[in-house]
Amino acid sequence: MKIQIGMIEPPYKMGGAAARWYSVLVRELLAQGHELRVFATSTNPRHSEAALADFLHSPRLRLNIFPRNERRTWTERIRHALRPYSYHFSSDFLHEWKKSLSDFNPEFLHLEQLWSTWLMPRGWENRTLINIHHLISIDLGERPRGVRRLFRTEKQLVRRGVHFRVCSPRLSPFIRRWNPRAVIAEIPIGFDANLYPIRTSDGPDNTHPTLTVIGSMGWFPSRSAAERLITQILPRVQKEIPLARAQIVGWEARTRLAEHALNPDVELIENVPDPIPYFQKTDAFVYAPARGSGMKIKILEALALGIPIVTTSEGVEGLGTTRVDQIRTGESDDEIARAVIEVLRSPDARATLRAEGRKLIERVCSPVSTVAAIRNLYMTMKEKQT
Repeated sequence: MKIQIGMIEPPYKMGGAAARWYSVLVRELLAQGHELRVFATSTNPRHSEAALADFLHSPRLRLNIFPRNERRTWTERIRHALRPYSYHFSSDFLHEWKKSLSDFNPEFLHLEQLWSTWLMPRGWENRTLINIHHLISIDLGERPRGVRRLFRTEKQLVRRGVHFRVCSPRLSPFIRRWNPRAVIAEIPIGFDANLYPIRTSDGPDNTHPTLTVIGSMGWFPSRSAAERLITQILPRVQKEIPLARAQIVGWEARTRLAEHALNPDVELIENVPDPIPYFQKTDAFVYAPARGSGMKIKILEALALGIPIVTTSEGVEGLGTTRVDQIRTGESDDEIARAVIEVLRSPDARATLRAEGRKLIERVCSPVSTVAAIRNLYMTMKEKQT
């Protein structure tokens, strides 16, 4: 099949959260024998070059990467006003995208992230698969001030489509409510665990156990998880394990959490090129956001690395597990703190979580099986056309 794909990051296997999935998607579709035209925006030239190098010897792929708009023309500003959040796609991007629709003549469009729905021309609704990773209406649902335009645009774009892939069942009712004609498939994110060496023993300093949150602090779910760890969970844990400390790693961590910078038990580390060394210093990955829809890539990374995880029902979304030997969960601050204390005090529990967590990610998020399920969606769409 000939498939044209739009995405908002380059498909780089060691890039951001979405980029890692994009890399799996492109690699597995090529392995299935499809011919691809991939169009991506980028704000990171290094990641763009790395993605191009990863797929350099792929004759059935043409990978086109365009810088995301930083300085917009008046025409682009007007377009953004008429199509909110279409700023990801420059005029050059849109020109080449439309040209490829004519020259390449794809059988299907595959659009990653809801904002990419702006790339779907009229008349292509039944030949387009829209992949929704999360919904802002859920993530920011308790904070409507200043984001109403986001909510309106999200609903507007959902109503444009027909065929949707979501990574967790939680997203489906919202899509059906906004778009009764929607055809929805629930398929987990494909994740290449082979890129992550599993840790077979405890962290380097078990006498001062480190509780970690890793994620962009510019995004409310990650920031709320960090604030909850610092202000609620860590103090409870320290009542029984006084030497426990918190490590917060991510984009703008020191900027967004400046009020905690003088806390001697909290380390704020921002804008790191690679989070893996900080995972390796972790005794428990504690992710308890106020809200946050979709599968959490940092949870998947922690599972792959063999890091014990304590989270909420939000954190295990899309993984389909309630087994305490895979991930420990709780909802209240007391429940989460108690789970953390149990993990820190039990070497056997940590060893089991490492082994079973890795098995979970390999089973649920297998690149081969997840992208095979997406191929089946294309086939179903094709059958409906005929």
